[in-house]
Amino acid sequence: GPEAPWPGPPPPPTTTASAATGGAAAITVNDNDTAIISISSTTVNGNETGPVAATFTVSASKVSSNDTVVNFSMEGTAVGSDTIAPSGTVTISAFASSATFTVGVVDDTVVDGTDTIVATLTSVTAGGTTKVLGSGAGATVASADIIDNDTASVSIALTTSGDENIGGAPTASTFTVSLSAPSDAATTVTFSLGGTATSGSDFTSPGTTLVIPATSLSGALSINTLEDKLLEGNETII
Repeated sequence: GPEAPWPGPPPPPTTTASAATGGAAAITVNDNDTAIISISSTTVNGNETGPVAATFTVSASKVSSNDTVVNFSMEGTAVGSDTIAPSGTVTISAFASSATFTVGVVDDTVVDGTDTIVATLTSVTAGGTTKVLGSGAGATVASADIIDNDTASVSIALTTSGDENIGGAPTASTFTVSLSAPSDAATTVTFSLGGTATSGSDFTSPGTTLVIPATSLSGALSINTLEDKLLEGNETII
């Protein structure tokens, strides 16, 4: 019999798109980019002279089309009375690659030496799931020193003169050792004794050092007097 007519080529495969307002097709494009967030210290040191703030930079390895909010924590010996704590968050604006935050320095009157402040990134709380904290040494932690500008002088003054007080209890010689400014650490003062009085027969040696406690302005040095029953006149301890 006669051949059947050729039906023609098969129809092309169909694609599905969601209809949007006005008849346009909306297609979702999945992004495969990831931005790595890291931190560094912008200034080598903060300083009480000025004062000069410590500055940190938080960077993204790739820019983003929306704001990225990063949380951080502060630690170190300078945290507290030596610095003005920042808010704990920093925002990298859309299409920017970095943002900075500063840690204010307080010019106090305490001798506290060089302190350290350490900033650690803790999380990304806004900006999408494609922002992650860096890994490896130094990626999420940065530090800066805070340089102190305070000094203290040491002085000594007689408080009480010693007395053998024959027939009664001897009176110790006492001195007050003072600092012109407090220190946040204990201060060890070395001294020596001289004069006409003799250690071991006229007084008991107190040693050669005195420790003034942290934050205190003075310490007491007491030298116990010995009653030797010798007629030798007044003697001195210097």
